[in-house]
Amino acid sequence: MLLICSLAVKGAAQNINTVKDLKDKIAAASPLLAMGLETSKYKTLANLVLNDPGVYNEIWGRVYNSIRDKKDQLLFKNLKINFKTFQGSDSNRTSLGFSYKWDYEVNKKRNTDYTRNEFIAKINLAGNIAFKKNLNPLDFQSAKLEIGTNGFWGGTVNKSSASVITELNKINQQLAAIDDEDELANSQLWNELTKAMGITNQYHYNFSVVGGWEGSQDFSKSQVTYGGQLRFSAKSYADKNILAQLNILDYPFALIRYITGTDKSLGPYGAALPVVTLGIDLVKPTQDTTRKQLTGNDKQFARFRFEAGFRTLLLNVNNVPLHFNAAYRYFREINAPAAIKAASLNRFSFFTFSVTGADTYFVSYSYGKLPFDRTDNAIYEIGFRFNL
Repeated sequence: MLLICSLAVKGAAQNINTVKDLKDKIAAASPLLAMGLETSKYKTLANLVLNDPGVYNEIWGRVYNSIRDKKDQLLFKNLKINFKTFQGSDSNRTSLGFSYKWDYEVNKKRNTDYTRNEFIAKINLAGNIAFKKNLNPLDFQSAKLEIGTNGFWGGTVNKSSASVITELNKINQQLAAIDDEDELANSQLWNELTKAMGITNQYHYNFSVVGGWEGSQDFSKSQVTYGGQLRFSAKSYADKNILAQLNILDYPFALIRYITGTDKSLGPYGAALPVVTLGIDLVKPTQDTTRKQLTGNDKQFARFRFEAGFRTLLLNVNNVPLHFNAAYRYFREINAPAAIKAASLNRFSFFTFSVTGADTYFVSYSYGKLPFDRTDNAIYEIGFRFNL
């Protein structure tokens, strides 16, 4: 079992949240250092500074904010870096590290009343880096190029008729006359508004050709992948809609929202239906000594891939929404050799569950293994997420 514990949690003991905190701590220690006394405190202070991800988060934030609005630095706008501390639960050893994610898209859209299609070209980079690589529980990096098409149908129309606009104005005036917040939030006029706008169930699909690279942090294991994928999802924006009722994943959270008073009625969210991705890849190992020892070759193989993502409102605490997030990834080699099956390297699965508050602090739990892992790992993460 492995633990990722971000030390940048607000109020954590011996924590440095800002550069000013760092300056104050150094100033407090400097008289002792100047007199050459208690040199052990110098080492303690150095370790405190060098292993606190909060310091690096703030420094990176200042650098990022200084360049992200420049027109010649548009590529940096989707770059996200989160510094954290990695720690093995079976030891006291820790290592500073960071996770990174960068997406860049080029879209060309075509709209009609109820449909929208777009060509999409997308680059994605993601991974985790630990400065002490043997303490990295998420030792998996990827670089992907996705080219394909997105499609939407349903939802809302692009332009409403005069009669619809008149009806919408009438409902808006009625809503504006309601002063009580609880009455406003639970008014049936919202359903009438949705109906008048002609909002229907919305469906999304994406079909893409995908190619890229996957590897470990030190590049000791790597492979090239190429194939195709289909991604689809659906959303319902109306109460008591059949599609919304089919969102069985949201029923436990609907009960929590109702019990805590977050929602006045008991029912799942149709807008929180999961997003599902199915893919078939051809995988060509470029650096994998374990596989070569087991099979005697490094021939390419076919792999099935399944991914699902789910996000819903958990409850409101002092008007701050808490969201529950879940993701599942599954890889299975098609017609894997007996030696690969015996070593349990023919399939990999990885769960992640997290609770986030206003896209800042988070608590998460993950279990499983990703390609190149030999055993399942349990990973905990708690901290203050720095969003760029």
